[in-house]
Amino acid sequence: MFAKICLLLFYFFNPQNGLIKDKYFSFYFEDSFYIVENDSIFSTKNGQHYEGIPHDIQWTDFNFNSVNMEDHVLLISDGGGLVYRFKDNEIQRLDKSFNHRNKYGSFDFEYQNKVFSYAGYGLFTNSSSLTYYQRDSKQWFDFLYHPDSEFPKGRRRPIGQIFDSTLYIGGGMFESANQNLALETIYLGDFWKLDLITHKWTYLGESNFEPTFVPENLFSLYTKSIPYKGGRLIIYRNSINLVDIKNNRFTNFPNANTNLYSDVSRIIYNPNSDLFLLPVTNHESGFEQFSFISAANFIGMPEVSKQLYNPTSNYLYLIIGLGVFLIIIIVIILKPIKLTKNKLLYNLGQIQNELNDEEFKIFKFILDQHPQPATFPNILNFYEPSLSYESRIKKLRLTLTRIDEVSSKYAKRKVLVFSKNQNDKRIKQVSFLDIPE
Repeated sequence: MFAKICLLLFYFFNPQNGLIKDKYFSFYFEDSFYIVENDSIFSTKNGQHYEGIPHDIQWTDFNFNSVNMEDHVLLISDGGGLVYRFKDNEIQRLDKSFNHRNKYGSFDFEYQNKVFSYAGYGLFTNSSSLTYYQRDSKQWFDFLYHPDSEFPKGRRRPIGQIFDSTLYIGGGMFESANQNLALETIYLGDFWKLDLITHKWTYLGESNFEPTFVPENLFSLYTKSIPYKGGRLIIYRNSINLVDIKNNRFTNFPNANTNLYSDVSRIIYNPNSDLFLLPVTNHESGFEQFSFISAANFIGMPEVSKQLYNPTSNYLYLIIGLGVFLIIIIVIILKPIKLTKNKLLYNLGQIQNELNDEEFKIFKFILDQHPQPATFPNILNFYEPSLSYESRIKKLRLTLTRIDEVSSKYAKRKVLVFSKNQNDKRIKQVSFLDIPE
């Protein structure tokens, strides 16, 4: 009887017998790998020996991103919101939030002992926001960008790096409706950095790979993006590449053992042991089993290295800036204008009394953006995220009609101007029209 119990316990605490795909998640901490399934947490250094303990958390799904902190690991739900802490072989729920469902495919990272989440997709929106988890309130908050800083368009599955106080991002994809109102996926090859102290974004450049060297959508359709040797190891179909945005380098590993990950659902790299964990599906049993392999045997030696993106020229921006400045001076000298913004600001109190709170917030946002137009995706963020995209669009149309109606009373004419974004013609935008004297 005792032998049977021992045998059952061995099976229970031995995931090498196989686990059900999508019914577990894995991460690393210190020199060990951890595998969490429905009622147990397994740990192993190299797959030779497993230790396991039970847990009592009722998981609704197993889609989590892990962020390694100083003495623990934070587990973030793939859609954002839920935060668990793994420490001392225990998992504990921390947040007082909910499953946001708007951060799928985000880039999560640690900075100053806080966990951050950049971009992602959900609720029919490609996010460009950076959010962070506040331990005291146990809630998520927006990391505000500098108002004078241009920032990247929304996306999911960006490639990211964090160095000191600088966030580097690039690639990814976003979905947008084309002229035929069909959903179209756009693959991105732009690269940016964000100074986390000044809150300012800087555009670094655009990738310029020849089709013979690498597919144009390499930075989007990768299987996995893994931190590796200071860069991001991206695994794409039958190739492995190292992206280093900070140093503007792209390295290919042509001798990578692609047979090892052709049927792999997820990959974990432990820099402390220099080992990869690869779960592989056993087609006879249907369960996933684990392989552990060194970096040298998995990815091999690099052979091809080149520039990742074409860096922008500061001199070009300086020339463009001076040109724009001279044009503005000439316009001011030759043709004074009486700005619509000034008229509306003068009557701001009366306008606020005629609009409801939601309408006035959007009116003020468009006014603050002036003379730059406000894009529809940014304005839609004022509405409840639980509303469908169609409902928010309908409310926006009614709100803009009301704003134009009230504003025209004080500007003595219709003042809202609608246009298409110069960088992306599919994005609508709105601004106030300036009235000449």
